[in-house]
Amino acid sequence: MNRLLQSTFARSVALAATVVLALVPCADVFSEEEGRRAPGIDVERIIEILRDIPDPAEVLRIARERVAAEEEAAADAASKRPRAEREPRVHLRNGNVLRGRLRSGAIPVETPYGLLEFPTEKLIEIHFCLRIDPAVQARIDDALKRLGADDFEAREAATTELRTIGIDAIPALRVALRSGDEEVRRRAERLLGTLEQMAENSGDSVPLVDGRDRITTADFSFEAVVTAPEFVVTTPYGELAVPRGEVVRIHFRDAGPQRVQIVVPATASIPGGWVRTGVDLRRGQKVILGASGQMRVPDYGYVSGPRGGGRSSRTHAGMSELALVGKIGERGETFLVGEKYDAKAARSGTLYLGIVPFRYTYYRTEGSYEVTVEAR
Repeated sequence: MNRLLQSTFARSVALAATVVLALVPCADVFSEEEGRRAPGIDVERIIEILRDIPDPAEVLRIARERVAAEEEAAADAASKRPRAEREPRVHLRNGNVLRGRLRSGAIPVETPYGLLEFPTEKLIEIHFCLRIDPAVQARIDDALKRLGADDFEAREAATTELRTIGIDAIPALRVALRSGDEEVRRRAERLLGTLEQMAENSGDSVPLVDGRDRITTADFSFEAVVTAPEFVVTTPYGELAVPRGEVVRIHFRDAGPQRVQIVVPATASIPGGWVRTGVDLRRGQKVILGASGQMRVPDYGYVSGPRGGGRSSRTHAGMSELALVGKIGERGETFLVGEKYDAKAARSGTLYLGIVPFRYTYYRTEGSYEVTVEAR
C-alpha cells in the first residue's frame, strides 16, 4: 500500500511542479537586458495540467481497495494449500521428518529474565542445541587432552575415538580450533570437516555450540533454552511423543520477507565456524546482503574487509583470505558475499555466513563483520 501511495502521489507532485514551472515565466518581471516584460500566461495549458492531478482522497480510497483485495486473495490461497504444507515439520537426528500438529500451543523457554511461553503461531523455527550425555562428554574431554600428546600412537588413538563418537564431538572440536597447540588445531580442523560432512550426509544439522537453542519469530531471533522434555506430534497415523534430545529443529512456517542484522565473528572461519542466520530462503527468492567491518591478524599484519584482504585463498579458489562468504543450506555451495550481494537464491534452505580461513591457523584473528540480510 505504501508503494502504491508513494507512486501515485509522486505523480501528483510532478504534475504540480509542472504547473509551477509553467507559471514562473508568467510573472510580470521587467528584463533590463532585453528591455521588455515576460510573455503572457498560457491559461489553457495550465487548466489541462490541473485536470490530470488526481484527488488525494480518491488515491487513498483506490489504494485501500487494492490492498484489501490482495490480502483477501492471499488469505484465500493460504487456506487452499494442502494441510501438510501448513503443518510444522519436526526434523529428527536420524534424518526423518515428521509433519503434524503439536499438541501444545506454546513452547516454554528459559531466559535470563525468567520462563516465557511462545505461542506456536508466532514462531518460524526453533533450532535445538545438541544435548550431550555426561558419559559421552567425559570421553570427548579425555580424547581432546590426548590430541596433543607427545606419543604419536596416543594422538592417533584420540583422533579415532573422536571420529567414532561422531557429531557429539563437534562443539568441543570447534573450541579446540582456538587451542595454542598447533597439533591439536590441525587435527581438530581435519576432524571437523569429516564430522560435519557426516552430519550433512545423514540429514542431521550441525549442532549449536553454546548450550542454547535458537528461536526465530517473525519479528526477531534470540538464543535461550527450550525446557520442554518432549514434543507430542499429532500425525494422520496417531500421536507420537518425541524426546527433546532427538529433535534437531522444528520448522513452524515460512518466514516471508525478512530483514535481520547478523554479526559474523572472527571465529566463523569455515568449514567449522559457519554462522546460521535463521533466515530461510526459497529457491528464486530475492536476497540482499550488505556488510561492513574489519578482520585483522595482528601478529602477521594482515587486514581485511568483507571482500577479503587481497591475498588469494589456497582452499577457496577466486576468494581472498578472511573474505565474507555464504551458503544456502548445509550442503550448499560457498559463494562470495563481500560488501554487497544481490541475487536470487539458487536453492531453498537456511542462509549461513562465514569467513574464508587465514592460511596460518596458529595466528590469532580479531574483529567482526556486521551484516544486514534482507530476503524479499
